[in-house]
Formats: sequence, structure tokens, C-alpha cells
Amino acid sequence: MKRLLMIMLLAMAGSSQTQAQTADDPAEIPLQNFAELPHYSQISISPSGKDIAFLLPVKGKYFLFVKELGATKDAVMIPPFNDTNIKWFRWVNENYLAVAFNYPKDRKFININGQSISMNAADNLEQTLLFAFKRDGSNVKKPIQLARPERVSSRGTKFKAEGSPPLWQDIVIDWLPDEPNHFLLMVDADFNWKFETRKVDVRNGKYKIVQDDAMDPFQWVTDQGHEFRFGLIDARVDDAADEKREGIYRMPNGEFKNVSDAQWFKDEFRPVGFDKDPRFAIALGPVDGNMRGVVRIDMIEGKIVETIYANEQYDAGAIFDRQTGELVGIVSPGEPAGYRYMENSRRKLRTGADRALKGRDNYIATLTPDKTKIIFHSSSDQDPGTLYMLDRTTKQLAPLANTMPGLDQRAMAPMERFTYQARDGFELSGFVTLPNNFDDKPVPLVVMPHGGPWGRTGWGFDFLVQAIASRGIAVVQPNFRGSTGQGEDFVDAGKKQWGGKMQDDVTDAVLWAVEQGYASKDNVCIVGWSYGGYAALMGAVKDPDFYRCAASINGVADLKRLRAEANLSRAYRNWVDENIGLEGERLTTVSPYHQAARIKAPTLIVHAKDDNRVPVEHGKEMAERLQELGKPVSYVEVAEGEHSMMNSKSRLEMLTALEGFLLEHLKVNRRVKSASAN
Repeated sequence: MKRLLMIMLLAMAGSSQTQAQTADDPAEIPLQNFAELPHYSQISISPSGKDIAFLLPVKGKYFLFVKELGATKDAVMIPPFNDTNIKWFRWVNENYLAVAFNYPKDRKFININGQSISMNAADNLEQTLLFAFKRDGSNVKKPIQLARPERVSSRGTKFKAEGSPPLWQDIVIDWLPDEPNHFLLMVDADFNWKFETRKVDVRNGKYKIVQDDAMDPFQWVTDQGHEFRFGLIDARVDDAADEKREGIYRMPNGEFKNVSDAQWFKDEFRPVGFDKDPRFAIALGPVDGNMRGVVRIDMIEGKIVETIYANEQYDAGAIFDRQTGELVGIVSPGEPAGYRYMENSRRKLRTGADRALKGRDNYIATLTPDKTKIIFHSSSDQDPGTLYMLDRTTKQLAPLANTMPGLDQRAMAPMERFTYQARDGFELSGFVTLPNNFDDKPVPLVVMPHGGPWGRTGWGFDFLVQAIASRGIAVVQPNFRGSTGQGEDFVDAGKKQWGGKMQDDVTDAVLWAVEQGYASKDNVCIVGWSYGGYAALMGAVKDPDFYRCAASINGVADLKRLRAEANLSRAYRNWVDENIGLEGERLTTVSPYHQAARIKAPTLIVHAKDDNRVPVEHGKEMAERLQELGKPVSYVEVAEGEHSMMNSKSRLEMLTALEGFLLEHLKVNRRVKSASAN
């Protein structure tokens, strides 16, 4: 451990060394270098600027470290609990940090008053914990519980849960910077599926209820004065199993007004913050009926008075100052690094960083309230991230640390955006990463549809893509219809197109790469994670002679099972029915498990045992089905992973299995011997 701390401190001083291979090095980069979790994740400066906190992998799992900035003495180390991961942390004040933990395992049962109770409707949902740690580390072994059980019995409890800790403990809605010992926390303390809001003292976990659960809030938005100003509530309709969202706004006289009939609310605009004058809300919504933009709403008049930002090609979100609640920028996939700072000082800081660090994505990772010390995260498609410290008192910008010191960006492959037309004329885009040994001759290709499917691939570093490219294999990542970030129409185009047009979009991206001369049509595999795993399996079903192999990582395999798992409410089941599957067809028609007989390509299934989003049964039963049918299949069950495989051991196990599988089934011109881990 002392050696680890010394390495960490050297890196923080900007003098870390790496043995990563470069593009001129004849040895392949070991897979464990790609599997390592990024260092200095969630880096954060304390309010005074004296100390710094960050996540650093220890034996492949994140620990929280706190140290004096620029000092070389030992840091305080806060480990995760035995079977949890650190989810996030936050400086509450100079002396205390709030740390949220989550259980990566599927918590189908919880303990209430000594009884093990099935969660039923909460299957596969994340359980979280929230504790306070002193900056000096004096209470590491006995931290302060910040989401305490109810002190008295509550009426209408579902489980009679007095004395049991809340299931979800990390829903903080306001950090109350004017009251540095307190923050506002939403909890369902009596297990009636309704949230109360507590004002919690970080020093001892004591609290008082400042908003009860009578309104059944789904979300609260406070204003810059830290008053409850807008709420989304669950309104029961038709019967107890159905529900819808309604909006309420706190008027200047303190009374709440239902605003659900306002046109802006009907048009799906939702407040996410407020101006200094709480009459005006900052909201997100489809400004042209399609692309999501940032607007200002007069909540008294009930109308949109200004479009703050909109983009004709991409959706946008809002960035707020974590201390003041002021709108300071927007985030959009159409902007460099996704960020556009509107607040003057941040805009100047970003402009200066862009001049000094050209051709890279540079954003403010953390800064002191007086903005004298700023840490920038600078990255690219070939660099997972380098941290730079700007000291405005000395006007110096200096490197602080590499986030993945085992990788040299000179050995990584560049990533390029491309556009293409689907077979029905639909306009699409994606990214292609060509290996460094590409010399205008076709190379083996992996097409990698992203997860979600309500997500998107953007320009930037991806450890899985770079690991594959380092083995001489090109990677194509299409943003098929149904991907987010390009407006509601683009998302809606993917509704009920699982195994249909969304799948064709993936295949058409391969055909585009073949037309460019990047790959041969007979040397392509399909690989995906989560929904991408479904698309990989479904690609082998729908086009059985097209792919040489298919690999699913934590992928959905059984759509009937997926639908059955959507048991939170009737509204959620209705949403699933409106989106998942193929219009006009039964779920089994586009369910890889039920169509396994059509698969010809060798298949690899990697699934984490503790996946709480796509249960391991999807992968295990799909592999068993293929084995029963005599199909070539390999199954790897990762013992210590979860859906995102947020530890190095699980990532290395996955990468090792995938590397061997791809090199066995693709025709790869290997210039060097593999240096992957055993």
C-alpha cells in the first residue's frame, strides 16, 4: 500500500512514469493496460483550494483518496465497503465529504427488522448507501450514516419498516452552500414508495423533515435561494397501478400551483433550475417540436419567454454552478467536448485552455469558488485524459496527472466521424477507428452498436475500441436510429424497431466501411454491450451468413424475459410495450433466445454474474440454448463484475475472452506477438 501511495503522489506531482508501448514499439500493449480503471476519477478541489479528492483504483477497484494539493505526504484513503462500489463523492464543506456507495449485485431481498423481504417491484434496482467521512480520515472505520431510518413509525407503510435504512440514499437535491454543514436529501424512509425531503447535518447525520411525502414527489428543483420551487409528482389515474407526471410550482406567496395545463408542460418542457428571480425557470424541452434546447419560462405568465440555446442538429442540456445554482453553460454533442460555457469567466478559462491544448477536448473538471485554482480535464480520441492545473495567481498551466498511465496516446488509433445512408434513405452517422497498421488495404472489422439503445457514440477515448484496434482490427460504431442526442424524431424512428430498421442501420454501416475499402465483406464480426449485445446476437439471427462471429457483453437475449422484468408499474410496462420489439411482430420474432436456431456464426457470450441491469440469466440461458442446438458458442461468466464492469479484474477477463475469440475467427494480419495477460 505504501508503494501505491508513493506512485500516486509522484503522479500528482506530474512526474509519473509509464512503460506503455508506443506506435513504434514492436510489442502489443498488454490488455491489462486497457482494463485498468481511469485514475483520478471525479477529481474535486476542496472549497478552500487546499485539498484535493479523487478516486484511484486499488487492486482494480476504486478507493477514495484525499490529500493536500502539491504535498508529498501520505493521503487519507477511504475504501468501499466489502460488497459495494464508490458511486460518487462530494465536498460538503472543508472538513467533511459525503460518499455514496452502491451495491453492484442484484438486491432482490432486503433486511427489514431482521426479516428478509423480497423487493418484488424493485428487482434489479440499485441500492445505495450514503455516509460522511472526515477529511482527516479519523472516522474511516466508523463513518456517519447520512440517511438514517425513520425515528417513528409512519402511516401507510408497505413493509412496517421502522428502524430499517432507506433503499435509495443518494438523491441529493441541494447542497445548501450558505449552510455548509447541511444539505437536502430525498428519501423513502418508510418504504411506501414516496419520498420525503430531509435537511441533514453532515456532522452527525441528524435531520429534520422540511417537505413530507404527501405530494408524492418524483423530483424537486430548488431555486437559487434554495427554496422548493418546482416539483414533478406522481398522480394516480384510472387505478392504483397506473400513473402520470404532474408539475407543481411554488408561487411567491408560498402556495403550490399545479402547472400541468400550461402549454410548455404539455409540450414536455421541464424546469431544471431557476434565475435569481425564481419567477423564471430554466427548462429543457423540444424547442422546435424535435430538438431539445434550453429555454427560460415565466412561471407566473405560464409561457416561454426566451430560447437560450438551440441547435438544429443536436439536443442540448444545461450546466449550473454547483455552488450558486446559476446557469453557466450548455452541453451538447454538437459542441467541442460537449460544453459551451456562457458565464464569462468560465468561457475565458475554456478559451485559454483551448489555445494551450489545441485539438483536444478541454473542460473544467473542478475549481475553487474564487476560481483561482482550476483543474482541466484534457482528452482526445487517443488520450483517455490528462489533468492540468491552472493557478491564476501565477498564471501557470501545468500537467498534473495522466488518467491511464499505462497507455501512451501515440500508440492509440485515431477516430473519425462518417455519415451514411441507410437502405431506406435515412441519414445516419457514426465513427470509424482504423488500426495504426492500416495501409489502404482491407483489414478485419468489428461493428460495435452502442448500448441503450437510448444512448449514442461520441468522439472520444473508448478503452474497448482501442483494445480491439491495437490488435489490428478496425471498429465501426454507428449511431443508428433510436440513438439520443439528435432530437425526438430520431429517437422515435427507433420505436418498435428492435431487430428491424435499427438492426439494418448497423448492417448498413458495415456496408459503408466495405465500400470505403476499409474491410472485406467476409471478414466482419459484430460485438456489443447491453443493447449492443442484443444487436450482436440479433445480427447473427437476422443475417446468419453476413458475420463471421458475434459477441455479446452483458447483452439482452430474451425479450420476453425483458418485458417480464419491467414490473415497476403499469406505466413502465406500457412504455416498454411502446418501444421494445418490432412493430407488427411478436416479441419472440426478434428475440435472439427464441430465434437461436437461425444463428450460424460462432458466438461469444460474456455476462457478469452480478449484472443488476440485464440479469445474468439472459446470457447463461442463451448460451445453454445454443449448446442444445449444437451451435458453436463460448460462455464466460464474470464473477466479480456488474453491468458496466467497474473493476479492472472483470474488464480484463472480458477483454481476454474477446481478444481470443476475435483472433480465432477473424483473418488478422498480426505483425507482433500478443502481450496480453494470462
